[in-house]
Amino acid sequence: MASELKRVGWYRLLYYQPAPETGERITIGLLFEDDEHTFVHYDKHFAKLRKLYPWIDSKTVGFYLDDLKAALARTKNIETVLNLYGPQLVSSDARKVVLPITDALVEMLMEKFVQPAPRGPHEAKQPDRVAMAIQSYVKNRVHRDLNFRTEVTSDTILGRKTARVGAVAVAVESDGGWTLIDGVDLNILKPKEAIVRADDVSRTFWHYSRLAEEGQSAPIRKIGVVLNGLSHLKPREHDAHDYALHRFDAEADTTIDSASTEATAKLERALHTIR
Repeated sequence: MASELKRVGWYRLLYYQPAPETGERITIGLLFEDDEHTFVHYDKHFAKLRKLYPWIDSKTVGFYLDDLKAALARTKNIETVLNLYGPQLVSSDARKVVLPITDALVEMLMEKFVQPAPRGPHEAKQPDRVAMAIQSYVKNRVHRDLNFRTEVTSDTILGRKTARVGAVAVAVESDGGWTLIDGVDLNILKPKEAIVRADDVSRTFWHYSRLAEEGQSAPIRKIGVVLNGLSHLKPREHDAHDYALHRFDAEADTTIDSASTEATAKLERALHTIR
């Protein structure tokens, strides 16, 4: 007896065209069809898009894709729906895929077409310019012989890798535990980028505080730093400046605003007890 025919579905690549007239495009998602449903998968961080076109507002692209998902849920006429989103959002021709469409298949196709390629062995990691600015700020203002460590990960602080716990710009180990220093620099970051980094730093501080409270690490103190020069005098930068201070006030033991005349003295006091 002939073997039973395998059921077939379809998938398409979804492209974003920053400037349609140039023909330049980048794969940002996948559209799948099975016997009953049509569904879209995409990288919510838009890592490849942000790497190649950092000036594009990824939130707007995400809105397009979410709207596309909602529109496809209301109709099976895929071509008609896709035509509504051109020319900036277009798709490839449909390609066959064996059903069912599994999570493993989606992940494999996402890695192949949507996720950015991993760095090659000769491609250097981009330096964290904000971390470098914070390191310089701290070292130039604290006139003590402290063992400053830079871009420290959970491997060093906890003795193991811990998911969701990021690196910090500066860390100082002492008999009483660790002091972690990180923050934002509005001279380097755009307001939106500063807000994102303030959230990331605060989340990292929160994770370390939680681990210390649970007895999984030595005591940990946190210092949040906002570097800004006079950039905080501009309306959007001022908003990001105040938001970063607010986030650090909530998660750090000490918050340093470099625009304050008391900034250096406050930083020295915060590090005074380290032996």
